[in-house]
Amino acid sequence: MATVTQGMKSAETQERKFFLVMSVVISLLTVAGFGLNVMRGQALPNPPLVFHIHALAYIGWLVLAVTQSALALSNNIKRHRLVGMIALAWLPVLVILGLAMTIASLRLHGGPPLLGTSEFLFVNSMHVVSFAALTGVAVTMWRKTDWHRRLMLCGLASIGAPGIARLLPLPLFVPYVFPVLIAAAMVFPLIALVVDLLRTGRVHPAWLWGIGSVFAMLAIGELLAASSWGLEVTAGLVEGTPGADRPLWGFVPG
Repeated sequence: MATVTQGMKSAETQERKFFLVMSVVISLLTVAGFGLNVMRGQALPNPPLVFHIHALAYIGWLVLAVTQSALALSNNIKRHRLVGMIALAWLPVLVILGLAMTIASLRLHGGPPLLGTSEFLFVNSMHVVSFAALTGVAVTMWRKTDWHRRLMLCGLASIGAPGIARLLPLPLFVPYVFPVLIAAAMVFPLIALVVDLLRTGRVHPAWLWGIGSVFAMLAIGELLAASSWGLEVTAGLVEGTPGADRPLWGFVPG
């Protein structure tokens, strides 16, 4: 009996280590992507204040995510729950900043040139909201640790997509940049899914819900962006701003 109990504890520890490593890898690649963007001189010069606040808030989220995984590994459940409450309060801030930056970027220069203006508005907005919803559900399921940690990892990979994507040759994928960057980010939950399958012989349903919700967000955002209503909303937002001067569709600069 003692041997079985020891084996269960060892398996739980190994799983916690795995999720910590995955959280660190996703976070480092996200930061590296944006760092590479700056080094290439592709960052917006003298961006509005909301861009800086947005960056700090999302970097803070990466720190929270890694901290949570480390606290889980050390079995510091009390602090893990405390940080979880902070994270839950952080989510609406991320949503507000994400939407504000999306609109500001759209009006300032029409958003990233590789993306269509309407696509950037709707898919990016859906991306932010769905990340918060997915992560919020994960936090509320903290008692079901198997679901909790898997949904949290899906949420982290989702929000890391814009940074991870900057490590890819995105101009090659126009006009399918958004599907490519989402698929690239979902590689990490997919790796975890395969590890689960090899270890337990089954696919945990949390992976299907987590990965599925991210791609559902993408599909809904693309449909809204391509609709006549979506195009009208986008045109209204950029009317009279520099963002109205660029093509509506995605293109490779230069």
